[in-house]
Amino acid sequence: MNSVTLIGNLTRDPEIREAGESKVVSMGLAETREGKDGEKTPQFYDVEAWGDLAEHVAASLAKGDLVIAAGKLRYDSYEKEGERRSRVKVVASHIGPSLRFCEAEVQRNGKK
Repeated sequence: MNSVTLIGNLTRDPEIREAGESKVVSMGLAETREGKDGEKTPQFYDVEAWGDLAEHVAASLAKGDLVIAAGKLRYDSYEKEGERRSRVKVVASHIGPSLRFCEAEVQRNGKK
């Protein structure tokens, strides 16, 4: 099973766009990991979400927000400037603000 849960700050505002008949939102997430030597190192991730979740994220979250993102890892390969590159993205099935340092108001949309 391929699953991941990340907690970190958004590094940029979520960007929403049309993708065929659906919408997709892209964002960056940074978390800080402490190494064995006690040194803190930031880790950066690309995160995307689709459909209704994409719209909710774009309307609710902004750069700097502390969020929890759960989903699956997806390996992408692409070509840039004639060079083959690859990256791992998180395709989120759930995203929400962390309530550790803030409060949030939930607005239900009628769906369960």
